[in-house]
Amino acid sequence: MHLKSVLSFASFAALALGARVDDLLRDLQDIQSEVIDLDTAINAFPNVPTVADLVSAVNIHSTALSAGTMMNTTTADIQHPSRRPAGHKLSMPLNNLKSPVDTVLTSVINKKSAFTLFTGLIPGIPALNPVRVDLVQLNSSASALGDALISLVPTDLQDAVSTTRTEILNNFAVAIAAFT
Repeated sequence: MHLKSVLSFASFAALALGARVDDLLRDLQDIQSEVIDLDTAINAFPNVPTVADLVSAVNIHSTALSAGTMMNTTTADIQHPSRRPAGHKLSMPLNNLKSPVDTVLTSVINKKSAFTLFTGLIPGIPALNPVRVDLVQLNSSASALGDALISLVPTDLQDAVSTTRTEILNNFAVAIAAFT
């Protein structure tokens, strides 16, 4: 009877772990989609904006906040290191997330003059530096998510994931510096 209980628990634990990894993979895919949406919104922002482009600017800000919230929620959901097979499942989605993040950061830098022109149209906004604030918040969220994900992957993948995290954070530093 005791063995049957142990086997039942082990089966349940394996299913729960699998579900947790599948949920995490879905969360990472959702973050990637939100980052791509952010890039689309940034690139759609006109190079010579007017006050009428406030809706577009708010959309960019809202999408950045949403991406950060998704990262923070995913980070909070990560509780225990996964077993090796599950951890290996995470390496590809992490690599897939790097490219859209790098693209967004490049797009933000490329649109710096447009964002600067726009914020100059509204009194008091330049002093708030909203683009820099969003970048700092996203950087913080990405850093925490990277730390949490490093704890999930097997030891043999930790260096690669750590390198990806460092590259992303270095690119954030460049973008943040552009708006300082």
